Amino acid sequence: MAYLFYYKKSLSANKVSKSLSSIYSLLRNKYYFDEFYGASVIKGVLGLSRASAKFDDKIVDGAVNGTAKVGLYISRLSRWFDDNIVDGAVDGTAFISDLLGSRLRRIQTGKIENYVAFLLVGILIFFAFQALS
Repeated sequence: MAYLFYYKKSLSANKVSKSLSSIYSLLRNKYYFDEFYGASVIKGVLGLSRASAKFDDKIVDGAVNGTAKVGLYISRLSRWFDDNIVDGAVDGTAFISDLLGSRLRRIQTGKIENYVAFLLVGILIFFAFQALS
């Protein structure tokens, strides 16, 4: 047919297209496959991608950001506990040990005479409490 239309020019393409307009339109638009494909597959995929993007923005990113905020809060709480409670207990123990050590250093002279004197005073105090009770 193309030979008759375009080489021999014995048939007119315009006349045939007008007489078979519905068939011509169907063939010219490739059975409207592109329109069908665009309306079904492409719009469906675009809609699904938009829904996936919203899900990612709201749910996935929200969960990740929420987890980060919770982790940050827990780490701050842990740091406060370590700085104030744990370090406070360690520093307090060191302070008390230093205080007691400085007081006991005066008593602990290394001379046996002082130790015997403290022992005798302790024994006297013990017997005094025994006599009072």
